[in-house]
Amino acid sequence: MRSGSRECCRNAITNSGSETLEHRGSGRAAPLPTITDFNGQLLEADEYKGKIVLVNLWATWCAPCEAETPALINLQKRYGDQLAIIALSVDDDPSVVRKFSDRFGINYNIAMLDGQADRAYDQLLGLPDSRVIRNDGMINAALPTSLLFDRTGHVVRIYLGPDTRALSEAIAKLNPNS
Repeated sequence: MRSGSRECCRNAITNSGSETLEHRGSGRAAPLPTITDFNGQLLEADEYKGKIVLVNLWATWCAPCEAETPALINLQKRYGDQLAIIALSVDDDPSVVRKFSDRFGINYNIAMLDGQADRAYDQLLGLPDSRVIRNDGMINAALPTSLLFDRTGHVVRIYLGPDTRALSEAIAKLNPNS
């Protein structure tokens, strides 16, 4: 999401279905931008070498995002240091995100989507602001959107909408030791 258009998304209908994208982003190496999480920890790409990485774009006001949160917590518990989940919130207020994290006991990295990460994922997704206009003219913000990277930093799949079963299966295939 582009930072200037987040308010527009608040009024959009959040994507309640799920879709897996196979497009120009799949199979490409994609740089993970350096970000600072809520604990003040600098998250740099080098930290993820050899790990499966799941970047999740989400919002506290997104019902499907909230619904998938327990599954993401369980994935992080199951795979431990073999999996790095980075949840990038498109919310405007970090205090709301922190309250959400505390309420759910989130055990993975959370950060606010900043300009650098925003541009990187916009280019990778190849979608204008990750929005879909339905046949009836309604706008669906494609949240949550998850990008799954293999251990070599290549995009394996991009998921629009919550599909925790497919995510779990894909991560299991990437981690044969589980």
